[in-house]
Amino acid sequence: MQNVSDLSRNERQQDVLLQMFSKLSEFSSPNDLTGTVRSLTDAFTLDDHLGITDAISLAWDLRDIDPDSFVSLEIPVDMQRASTGASILVPTESFDQVLATAYPSLAPTETVSLAPTDLPPPG
Repeated sequence: MQNVSDLSRNERQQDVLLQMFSKLSEFSSPNDLTGTVRSLTDAFTLDDHLGITDAISLAWDLRDIDPDSFVSLEIPVDMQRASTGASILVPTESFDQVLATAYPSLAPTETVSLAPTDLPPPG
């Protein structure tokens, strides 16, 4: 498919989640939310460690948060090629650095670097 990538799929998933989040305040009770979620369970895949009941409980607890207050973090990247020819986006800043800029109190005190091993030197 043209113009489809992991990044565009991730953006669409984020949009769906934000739209769903903005609708949470319309539910009158946890049972109301549960009924709707259960009718949609075939349309979504949850994490292996997060059950549907946990997801509903989490959503209910977060329903009063204004989605407009969310901050979207973007890690700057540089496009490079692996030795196999595959395109690879290499972060130019670590997640920790991006997090520290947006939320200084949440940033970890140690930074972990995960660099691909088969990339040419930057430059």
